Amino acid sequence: MRILLLLKNFGKISLMTDRDTKHLHNLFMIARDIEPMGSSRMAASLVYKNRVISYGLNQDKTHPFQAQYAKNEEAIYWHAETKTIHNALRLMDVNDLKKTTLYVARAKHPDQGPVSENEWVWGNSKPCSGCMSCLYKYEVKRIVYSMDEIGHYGVING
Repeated sequence: MRILLLLKNFGKISLMTDRDTKHLHNLFMIARDIEPMGSSRMAASLVYKNRVISYGLNQDKTHPFQAQYAKNEEAIYWHAETKTIHNALRLMDVNDLKKTTLYVARAKHPDQGPVSENEWVWGNSKPCSGCMSCLYKYEVKRIVYSMDEIGHYGVING
């Protein structure tokens, strides 16, 4: 496996692999094709033993599970990360979440220049504080997220 990028987080070195890049690319393709929630098009997946267990998208729907992790009372709509965890809890044992990696990608229109309706670029998808509290509660081992430039990714080790 070829190493693409080394990121240092919280005193640990994280290795970015081809597999990580492939997961994020697939999520970017999904995100650019979904209905936006506000200006955000985000998709997430949870991977366990090299298999995608669940997906989640930002949605204009509320749910009590999401409301538990809202960073404020307006943030009660599904976030891709919490929807992914919620879906996974129906499919796997809660203790196995400790061995998973969550991937999240954002598609957005370019910030500068004329914008075509079909033109999408990578966006920062670092989980918000509410989503992070959910991911920490379920002890997700690793979080990989897109940043504003293709080829730049963030990694958080649990």
